[in-house]
Order: sequence, then structure tokens, then C-alpha cells
Amino acid sequence: MTLLDFVRLTRAHLLSLVFLTLVGGAVAYGLTLRMPEVYLADASGYVRVAGTQTSTGDSLAANSLGGSKADSYLPLVTSRAVAERAIAATGIEATPAEVAGRVGASVAANSVVLKVTATGPTPEESRRLADAVITATAAEANAIEVAADPSAKPIVSIVPIESALPGGKIAPNPRRNGLVGLVVGLGVGYGMVFLRRQLDTRLRTVADVEELTGASVLGVVPQTKELGAVRGRGRVGELGVAAESFRQIRTNLRFVGVDDPARSIVVTSANAGEGKSTVAATLARVLGASGQKVVIIDADLRRPTLTKVFDVVGTVGLSHVLTGQVPVEDVLLETDQDNVRLITSGRTPPNPSELLGSARMHELVARLSEDHVVVLDAPPLLPVTDAGVLAGFCDGTLLVFAVGRTHKEQSRLAARMMSQVGGRVLGVVLNLAPLRKVGGVVYGGYGYSTYASDYSSRQAYAQGAPEDDGAVVEPVVPAGPGVPVATKTAAKPRRTAARKSAG
Repeated sequence: MTLLDFVRLTRAHLLSLVFLTLVGGAVAYGLTLRMPEVYLADASGYVRVAGTQTSTGDSLAANSLGGSKADSYLPLVTSRAVAERAIAATGIEATPAEVAGRVGASVAANSVVLKVTATGPTPEESRRLADAVITATAAEANAIEVAADPSAKPIVSIVPIESALPGGKIAPNPRRNGLVGLVVGLGVGYGMVFLRRQLDTRLRTVADVEELTGASVLGVVPQTKELGAVRGRGRVGELGVAAESFRQIRTNLRFVGVDDPARSIVVTSANAGEGKSTVAATLARVLGASGQKVVIIDADLRRPTLTKVFDVVGTVGLSHVLTGQVPVEDVLLETDQDNVRLITSGRTPPNPSELLGSARMHELVARLSEDHVVVLDAPPLLPVTDAGVLAGFCDGTLLVFAVGRTHKEQSRLAARMMSQVGGRVLGVVLNLAPLRKVGGVVYGGYGYSTYASDYSSRQAYAQGAPEDDGAVVEPVVPAGPGVPVATKTAAKPRRTAARKSAG
């Protein structure tokens, strides 16, 4: 992952990262408020060497002996004997082990001063414990020094020289703990983002599809309420922000085979519910709007849906034609688009795969494709073999995958099945892309822009937004279907730099 990828990933999950960061800080701050307060106090003792130092050498020797003794007394501070003496002197309700865990000691380099620290829940208790520990350490050290001869005076002893002051608060620290919580929360957020990215097996981006299938993505269709309607789905005038996506698919299809354009196109998907019927119906209408004659066939003889999409009655259809009951002319239905005719599935047969792979189906597609572009809405690839049978004798197949629903392995299997039957994959349509993340689907899953902003720019252009050269583009309403929108450019007076300076 490059630095740019990291920045894009951060932008794509910014809200989640901010939320987890704030949660981490809030949890740390809440735990801090529940923690007991801790105060620290310290007291000091001087390690004295008995005797008279009449010369500089004697003084140096005494200091050297005192320093070495001070270091040797450090373990006494946390010993059980000192802890018991401190408990007896202060009356603290604690075990010797607990007292030993609350105290510490240190000796500065080249020094004979022993410093003792003690913690407690109150300033006064920490002060009392520090004084008691330094006194108990001195008593225990003196007892050790005269252990051989109790009547003798110890050569080395500890003299308390500084009583402790009431302790200062050292814990908890809300600011420090809050910052640690924020950092931990941010780390957890990034960990979850990276883990989710690594474990995600669903199609998210154009790059995923092209890598797994080896086919180009002809268009990304956003998920809109217009395409989600049960009846009348795909009307060219009611597509909303998805209209430009289907026009882009129509344009890309023209460039897929310039020398050998596809006249019969199978539209299928990996699984059910990925929007293949909506894509097929809308593509047929968009092709018809460009002036091409189109026949759309509901080749899903198991679960037909185009009767609902086009809001027609389809009691007689494809299955009746393939069984020789009616001629094809009798099942061609008119639609809301002048150039688009519909053949419904008809009665559900007991052998759909055999009918779709029959010679009559092959002849029907070949006959209709002489004067029309034939779009076949086929069943999904993975559950049944119908789409593979159709792809074997049609000019090409358009695969429809749903963003965030189709798994990567399913897309790979769909492409493999097409290659096994000798089908020609014209391209892939990524359907049901989140409206606010279409830019991320196109550019790599991290989101450069939203489709809504792109659509706004198209509207502004179509409504006559000024261009860089100062001209105003005025749209002209087309005369009819298939006639491109013409524009006329009105010159917009501009002042040159010379005129500005002269003015």
C-alpha cells in the first residue's frame, strides 16, 4: 500500500476512524475517573560513618564507606522487617507485601543520602508512610550493624535528615490517559479497517473485476430509487442520475467490436438479485432511444420478470414460439419506447435449458438480429446453465455484478464458465453501486468523488454553464429519438488584459 492509498483509505473510513478514536478517548477518560487517587511523598536519611575524620583522607574514606553502605541498604527499604515496623508505627491497614509494593528507594551517584518514596490514597498517609519507612530502615540497619555485639556502637548508621511533606498527586492523570485512549482508539480503528479490507471477499472496485475476469467494465450503475421501482423500471426519461451510466454503457458497446459489432447480446449475472433484468431492459430502451431497432427477449424461462418491468401481460411468449405453437410475429409486443419490441417468456416449460439450446432458438435469434439488436435477459450463470447455452451462439455476453454483493470467487467462476462454453464476454456492468461511493468504485475503493457531484456538473453543463473560453453553451431540444443534442455557442464578450489596463 502506497502513501496515497493510505490517504484514500483514511478518507473512505474517516467517520469510522473518528468515531473509534473518540470512543477510545472517552473510555480512557471514564476509566480514569473511576481510578483511585494516588499521592507520592519522599523522605531522606544520611548514612553516617562513626569516628573522627582528622584529615582529608579520612573524610574520603568515610564517604566511600558510607556510599557503599547506602547502596547495600536499598534492599532493606522493601524488606518485610521494615514493612512490619512501618505498619506498627503508622497503623496502616495493609499487609507487609502491600506496604513493600508502595515504597521505593534510591541513592544518588557518589552520595551517602538514601531517599525513600512512598505512595498512598491521601497526601497525609503517603507522608506518614515515607517517614515511617525511613525511620524503620534506619532502625533495621543499625540493628544489623550491631548484631554481633549488641552493646557496641555501630560504625555505620542511618540518620533521618528530612521529614516528608504531604504527598503530591501522581495518578490518575486524565489528560495523559485521555491521549493514550485516543491513540489506542485510532490504532484499533485502523486495525479494523485493514482487517476488513484483507478479509473482504466481495467486489468493490473496477480494478477487482478486471483483475478477476479479464474483461473491461463498461459502466458503473448507481443504486437509485428510479431503478428500484417494480413497474416501469428503466424508462429513459425517469432514470435520474443513472441515465448517464447507461448511455456510457451504450457508447462503450459500440467500441467493443468496431469491425464485428454485437447484434445479439446475452445479459446475465453470477447470482439472482443482482439487477440483470433491470440492466437488460434499460439498455434496450437506451439503445432504442439512440435510433436502433431493438428486440428484448425474456429468456429467463424459470423466473421471468420483464412483464413487470415493462408492465405488460405476457401469457404468450418465447416458450410458445420455440414449441411451434405461434409465430414470432404474434408475440412481439410494443413497449413505451417506439424502437423497442418485447418477447415475454410465455408459459414456464419443464425443460428450459433444452428449449433455449434448441435449433429453433438459434434460428430465432439469427433471424431477429438481421434487422434488430437482440437483448436476451438470461438466468444467472451459477445456479443454472441457461445463460451458458445462449452465450454459445449469441454474439456476446454482458455480465452484471452487484457492488458489495457479488463475491470475487463468484465473478471468477462466471468468467470461467463463459470461456468454457466459448462465449464472448463483451464486458461487465457493475450494478447497485452506492450513490455516494461510485467514485470509489471507479477509482479504487477509496473515493475521489461522489456520483451526485458528477451528475451536478453534467446538469450545469447541459444548462449552459460557462466554459473556460468564455462561451456559453445553450442546449437545443432534440427533434426526436436518436437525434443527438445540438448546441450553439454564443460568443461572450471578454475584455483583454490591454483593455483592462486601459480602462
